[in-house]
Amino acid sequence: LWNSQLSDWIISWKAEYTYLENRHEPLIYTSYYYDNSDQGWIEEYKTEYTYDENGNLIMAIYYKDSNLPEWSGSYKATANEWLEMEKDEYTYDATGRQTMHITYYWITGQWTESAKSEYGYDANGKEILNIAYQWDEVTSAWIGSERIENVYDAEGFITTYIYSPWDDIISEFV
Repeated sequence: LWNSQLSDWIISWKAEYTYLENRHEPLIYTSYYYDNSDQGWIEEYKTEYTYDENGNLIMAIYYKDSNLPEWSGSYKATANEWLEMEKDEYTYDATGRQTMHITYYWITGQWTESAKSEYGYDANGKEILNIAYQWDEVTSAWIGSERIENVYDAEGFITTYIYSPWDDIISEFV
C-alpha cells in the first residue's frame, strides 16, 4: 500500500503458498494482514486444495481465522483457530473435462449445499451445456437456476448461444 504522505510503501498484506512436491498445484494458500501496532503478521484466510491422481482439483476448503469479524476491518488474533466457511467439490470425466462443481457453506456445524453446476461437452471437447442449480433447503433438492447451451461451427466458434432461465411456476427451464 502506497502512503503518499510518507512517500513510502506500507506493509499491509501477504499470501503464502505451500505446493505439492514436484508439482505446480498449491496444497495450501494462506493470507495475512500486517498489524502495525504489534509489528507482526496476522492470519486471515486459508484454503486447502485436494487433487485426484490426474492432477485435477477435486476439492477446495476455505477457512477464516476465528477472530476475523464478518465485516472488513482489523481484529486481534489470539486463538489461531481456523473456521470452515466454504467448500467446493469438482468432478471430471475420463478425459479430464470438468463435469460438475458443487459449492457448500459451513452452517451450524455442517456442510450445507448451496449451488451446483453441471457441464456437457461435444465430441471435440467444446462445452455445449452448462446447467446451474441452487439448493432448496425447504425441499432438500436442487432447483434449476439457468441453462446455457452452445452450438459450434466447424472451426470451433460459437454460432448459437441459448440462455434458459428456470421458471419456478412450471418447474422447468424456459
